[in-house]
Amino acid sequence: MTGWLLLAAAITAEVLATTTLTLSDGLTRHALTAVTVALYGLSYACLAKALKAGMEIGVAYAAWSGIGTTALAVIGVMLFGETLTLRKISAIALIIGGVTLLHLTTTTTTTTTTAPPADNAAVVHRLSTPRRPLVSATPNPVDAAQANAATAQPAGAISSARTRP
Repeated sequence: MTGWLLLAAAITAEVLATTTLTLSDGLTRHALTAVTVALYGLSYACLAKALKAGMEIGVAYAAWSGIGTTALAVIGVMLFGETLTLRKISAIALIIGGVTLLHLTTTTTTTTTTAPPADNAAVVHRLSTPRRPLVSATPNPVDAAQANAATAQPAGAISSARTRP
């Protein structure tokens, strides 16, 4: 539940930030520009806290952007005189339907232990270590050179392999 409250705060801050962005006249009104930047920062901070609280990123971001888009479409009509067409209404309905479906597909997990948080060093190392593809369409010339160097004989060595003239 905490994640949803933080997400609601993130959505509210984002909607207010985008509204003040419109009112800032292309960021030329400096006071509104400062408010816009602060609200966007607050929005991302609340979104990050919601994710840390255990919300799935797909659902959180879909709700954040979908509800924000819907709210801004309504604000655009009410405050800025934008038109509301059947296409816009249909698009908003699809956004709400998509967010709802994503929410219904989330897995609910409960933690019954009070174990301390796991050490994230191994995860960070694993994520930051570059991985080589299992199959490469083109051979890597460095790997080929290293393989040839490993099997090459030193200069002046006599080979035991028979050669044909």
